Amino acid sequence: MRLPILADAVAIPLFVATYLYFQRKPERTIEEDVLMAFAGVAAVADTLFVSGLVR
Repeated sequence: MRLPILADAVAIPLFVATYLYFQRKPERTIEEDVLMAFAGVAAVADTLFVSGLVR
């Protein structure tokens, strides 16, 4: 297994945890909304890269 794929596989749960943290926070700032959006997009993108659907 290549190291970048392993790093992406480790990053996916961390992106999901970050997204869920910000989603459950009652009052978010604009910066937190941006971080939440980034974490969601990054989790989806990493999942696609690890699964091999995107090269």
